[in-house]
Amino acid sequence: MRTAEHAARLFIGKCYPSCRVAILAGSASEGKDTEYSDLDLVIFEHTEPRPYRRTYNEFGWTIEAFVMDHSSYRKLFMAGIEAALPSLQRMCAEGIVLKDDGTAEGIREEARSDLASGPFPWADEELDMARYRISEDISDLSGSSDREESLFIVQELAAKLVEFVLRANGRWLGEGKWALRMLKQYDAAFSQALTDSLEEFYARNDRKPLLRLADEVLQPFGGRLAEGHIVYAEVDAE
Repeated sequence: MRTAEHAARLFIGKCYPSCRVAILAGSASEGKDTEYSDLDLVIFEHTEPRPYRRTYNEFGWTIEAFVMDHSSYRKLFMAGIEAALPSLQRMCAEGIVLKDDGTAEGIREEARSDLASGPFPWADEELDMARYRISEDISDLSGSSDREESLFIVQELAAKLVEFVLRANGRWLGEGKWALRMLKQYDAAFSQALTDSLEEFYARNDRKPLLRLADEVLQPFGGRLAEGHIVYAEVDAE
């Protein structure tokens, strides 16, 4: 198999020879790729009217191409900011520039600035909704006598706790393995406590550590929220 960077350059030459900027991102750009890794490429192609993601198998690699032009990337950056998931910014800021028409550094500087600024803070309503949903899961898990159902409740609760801890403290989110990486980066001790509590449940069916941890997360923000919480339906008024 060709090295990641060599394969990426060959791929660009074959599939996107007219692109203006190409950036190799992900584990391959950090020299941490394994036999299971794919190549993530951000490609600025002026001939494409709409941004898209396309998967290829070329030169011995699975390649994920994130293709856009210079007029659309800022909208994609903003979508990442609004979702608190700046994946594109991370790829642009941290990747290796393979092709450059002179605009790559400006794009990378925008990405770095976005990442440094952090996400929009949660509104009070968003914080309360997150507390409410976690409180529901705490109640469901506390009363569950079905092991199979409990597995799914635990999965939901763990994901919501990660989101809550990060967003309530003004930190970016992550998807999949990046969720754990962002949590470790923010609070390694809490990340370990959450992992340990999940191990206790999966290995010994002991839910108490996770329930205790969930209450500790909510306590500084007013604790569990259930009675009196109102959620308005999103419908247009007549």
